[in-house]
Amino acid sequence: MLPALILALAALGIALLRLWSYRAQLLDMARMLEETPAESNLRLTVRMSGTAPRRLCRAINARLEEGRRLRLEARQQEQELKYTMACISHDIRTPLAGAVGY
Repeated sequence: MLPALILALAALGIALLRLWSYRAQLLDMARMLEETPAESNLRLTVRMSGTAPRRLCRAINARLEEGRRLRLEARQQEQELKYTMACISHDIRTPLAGAVGY
């Protein structure tokens, strides 16, 4: 009976240590996400073993990459719009300036 109790307490201790490790890792991830600016190239890493933490880390990194890609696309579209507006403005001003000069 005593060896079974010792074994159960050891298993409980190991489970508690693992839960504490998971909690510490999740708090680190949350802190990194909170403190890092949106335009950063941050990628989360995981120290824990197991598929669930790694899957979570991959999912978060995929979302971060998607947000980064969308920001870059929006910035590029903004630049293209500015260029188009400048060209249109030039194309309208030039003939008007010639007409005024007549």
